Formats: sequence, structure tokens, C-alpha cells
Amino acid sequence: MIRVTGEKQKSEIAYAIQKYNKSTIYSYGNFCPSYLDTYMTYDTECDPISFCKFVMENLEEKVRDNEGLPIPMIVIYTNLDDLVKITVIENYIKEMENEKLVGNVVFMTR
Repeated sequence: MIRVTGEKQKSEIAYAIQKYNKSTIYSYGNFCPSYLDTYMTYDTECDPISFCKFVMENLEEKVRDNEGLPIPMIVIYTNLDDLVKITVIENYIKEMENEKLVGNVVFMTR
């Protein structure tokens, strides 16, 4: 996991990653970078566990379509500052990487 934190310009970093290697961006919270390949989930729609389960299911489909090979990189973007919710997402990210669904996850938080 690569972690990017800060108040400003995370969306520009996410855009650069997506443009460079076509990584999918999964956004959770109340802000979504407006890029072409972004899945947006508002934190009022579901909890972090449900969001992470969605991401894992989506990655499992992509891995199946990719002949069983892991997806090289994804971005999980959030403006959360709640440490409990951030920890939940981090634990799922570790599981995604351990299960070889994705090579690297770039996790962006406030």
C-alpha cells in the first residue's frame, strides 16, 4: 500500500496515476475526483465495510477477466479523517493485496 495524505492536491496525484497506468479510482466519502474511470460511493450511502466489499468484488471480476492475474494498481480516494473508518479501509487494502487481487493500492486520505 502506498499512502498519500494531505488537505490539497490529492486529486491531481490520482489523476496522474490514472493517466499514467489507467488505474481505476474508487472514491469513498463526500468528494469525488471527476475522472473517467472512477467509482463513487458517498459515505451517507454505506459504511466503509460495504464499500470495501464492493471494491473487492469488483477486483475479483477484473482478475477473472484478466486470466487470473492481479490488477497492477488501483487508487482508493477518500477525504475521511475518521481514524476508525480509515483503519477499516486499510485492513481491507491489506487483504486485497494479500489475496493477489491487486499489486499496489494507492490509498489517499485527509
